[in-house]
Amino acid sequence: EYKVLKSFKLEKILKSQIILFFIVGSTATVINYLVFYTFLDFFHIMYIVSSITGYMAGVLFSYYLNFKYTFSAEKGVIFKKMPIYVSVYLLSLLFSSLLLYILVDYLKLDPKLSNIFAILQSSVTNYLGCRYIVFRKKK
Repeated sequence: EYKVLKSFKLEKILKSQIILFFIVGSTATVINYLVFYTFLDFFHIMYIVSSITGYMAGVLFSYYLNFKYTFSAEKGVIFKKMPIYVSVYLLSLLFSSLLLYILVDYLKLDPKLSNIFAILQSSVTNYLGCRYIVFRKKK
């Protein structure tokens, strides 16, 4: 009986919205950072452009997974919700790019370290935007 209860709790936790968002977001963040790092170090593209490119790669990856699994949005509205989803992420991108610029150009921190802070900031903004704006449940 204890194993069943423990298993049920674990399953419930793994299916919780914030955990799913974290898993999707973590994977998108890895994609984001790999694209950023590749553009910055291998192609020698300016850090802001590299960051924006990485960010957009993560957004494209995460949209479908968040739509389908994290927020279990209604089928048939995947393209209908995309403009508001992209708007939330673009606003978040604006904030994270501003943070990145301040950290690198004014505080003289390394762009690679600064981008981690920008990603963390955008993760919080993105979750709140998805939860309360894009995929909010109608009452």
